[in-house]
Amino acid sequence: MIARRWVIGRQPPAGLARGRRWQRRDWPGADVIIVDDPIKSREEANSLAYRDRVFCWWTDDLYTRLEPGAAIILILTRWHMDDLAGRILASEDAPNWTVVSLPAFAEANDPPGCSAAR
Repeated sequence: MIARRWVIGRQPPAGLARGRRWQRRDWPGADVIIVDDPIKSREEANSLAYRDRVFCWWTDDLYTRLEPGAAIILILTRWHMDDLAGRILASEDAPNWTVVSLPAFAEANDPPGCSAAR
C-alpha cells in the first residue's frame, strides 16, 4: 500500500496524493507535481471530449494547487497533437516549460549510428 502522507526529519509534512484523476481532494499547495499518463490510450486521445476533460482537470483542479516557484513534471505518450502537452505548449505558459523528448525509435536528425525508424 502506498503511503498517503509522510514526514522527513523536521521538515513540514509532504504529501502523496494518489487516485482517480477526477476525484476532488482537499490538498494543500504543492511544490512538485508529477503527472504520469493523463491520457492512457489512443481511444482516449482520439476523443475530443476526453481531451477537454483532461485539460479542465489540469486548469481547474491541479494547476491551481501550485505553490509559487513549484515544479511540474508531465510524463506522457504523445497520442495526439491536441493532448495535454500540446495544449500547454500552445498556451501562454509554453515558455516556462522545458521539453525532454525520448522517442522510442531513432529519428532522422539523431546522432550518427542511430538509424531512423521506417
